Amino acid sequence: MEPLQLRELTVQALRAMHALFRDGRINPGQFRQDPNVANIGNRVALMAVEAGLWQAPRPIDATTRPYVWTMLPDDDREEVRAALWELVTRGILIPRSIHDEDNTFFTITRQGRDVLEATEPTPYDPHNFLRRVGEGAPMLEPETLAYLSEAVTCFLHGHNRAAAVMTGLASENEVLALIELYSRSLQGEEKRSFERGISRARNLKQKFDVLYADLYQHRGALPDGLREVDVWLNGVFQLIRLTRNDAGHPIGAEPAREAIYANLNLFLLYARNLSGVKEHLRTTAADPEHAGVGEGGAPSSTR
Repeated sequence: MEPLQLRELTVQALRAMHALFRDGRINPGQFRQDPNVANIGNRVALMAVEAGLWQAPRPIDATTRPYVWTMLPDDDREEVRAALWELVTRGILIPRSIHDEDNTFFTITRQGRDVLEATEPTPYDPHNFLRRVGEGAPMLEPETLAYLSEAVTCFLHGHNRAAAVMTGLASENEVLALIELYSRSLQGEEKRSFERGISRARNLKQKFDVLYADLYQHRGALPDGLREVDVWLNGVFQLIRLTRNDAGHPIGAEPAREAIYANLNLFLLYARNLSGVKEHLRTTAADPEHAGVGEGGAPSSTR
């Protein structure tokens, strides 16, 4: 199996086992609440079989089911062990007792419980988190996703300033792409007025203000779910920007890790909505009779 598949299966196995413990559905004597590598690995192996990712070399029945882990290739078992220790470095698991490589017991931390119980993937589950961002925002710029990936990596390794800066770059890159697309969707005097405002802006914040003012004025023409630009666009942009500025200026202040975590999670909705606006603009720009976001064609030039 691919390493990424095994790492995702490891998180899924922990999530399933945690749900059993939490809901009191664990079978007496099946395994302790602090599972060991073999317990977790066995569930990974069974999930791989169920998903059609791996075929066990022997039939799985009541006798062999508890030992499917031992049937996995050596490289796959090593990848699962590495995934578990990676979760230790992220604060999801704590090793409780270390014996041999398959008999190390782990406890799920409070932070780990929050991650495993989350309905959406979190930055502590980076592969699924980034995949969810990409799937939910198909119009996201590739560079934006690359910046966000670096932000998540920095966050997981405790490089808080770098994570804040990279999250800010992801946001800024997407805003610049939206400005360009929005300008192309306009016509006539409205287009000239918007582009004058952008050309006079001295920095990205001022460019964003020009974009936001236009979108807010014509928010009623946006699709349902995207009209509250004051919340999901202006609000989230400002939160990410302020955290990024605290981290990017040599003033000695380190942004709170909780703030970076919140900003990364907000990026799921932020990216999804940005992608929705970009899709709307590209669709209307392709139709000369409905260009821009204004009602009935090009937006009104009253500003």
